[in-house]
Amino acid sequence: SDITLVSSGRRILVTDGHLSTEPPRHEDIFAMLLHASSPQTLETLLALEQVDLSQAHIGRFDKRIAYVIGGPPGADNSPQFWCDKDKFLPLRLIGRRLYHNVEDLVDIRFLSYQKVGESIYLPWVIEFYRQDTLFLRLTVQKAYFNERLPDSLFDFEALAAKYPPPPPPTEPAEKPPEDLEEMRRYLEKKYE
Repeated sequence: SDITLVSSGRRILVTDGHLSTEPPRHEDIFAMLLHASSPQTLETLLALEQVDLSQAHIGRFDKRIAYVIGGPPGADNSPQFWCDKDKFLPLRLIGRRLYHNVEDLVDIRFLSYQKVGESIYLPWVIEFYRQDTLFLRLTVQKAYFNERLPDSLFDFEALAAKYPPPPPPTEPAEKPPEDLEEMRRYLEKKYE
């Protein structure tokens, strides 16, 4: 079975018993923001998004008063993090992403929060905008509240120790020639 673990700006996969890493995906960001276990973890995540932590102000988003970290008031063209002033829920994240090797701002909006379980609030809609154009919308159909899982299940180092990285690709016994004439001679010799 496959395992995917996303935490603190990292994504680790276990496929066919081998460990590999990849950059976090757009859909991972809410889980990382919601479960930032300390202010330092949140600051690290925001720094990865290139949010200027030295700037902060109060703003309004989706009829909610919000703390805004990064960029001056009214500057939606810079990386920023918006969180609800009363419940500290993520409302918006404007961060940098690479698309076809070109860096671009992506505006991620966390909308329609509903209470799940005793004290957990989740957004039922997450929208992704690039250049003010909606390009992805995630909508929750159902949500269930489960018991808290032990932190040991999310230990990157323990997971890395349990699953080895995939073996390096094996080199062919005979290196194929690099130019066309050598290739012709190689094939003639091999298939005579």
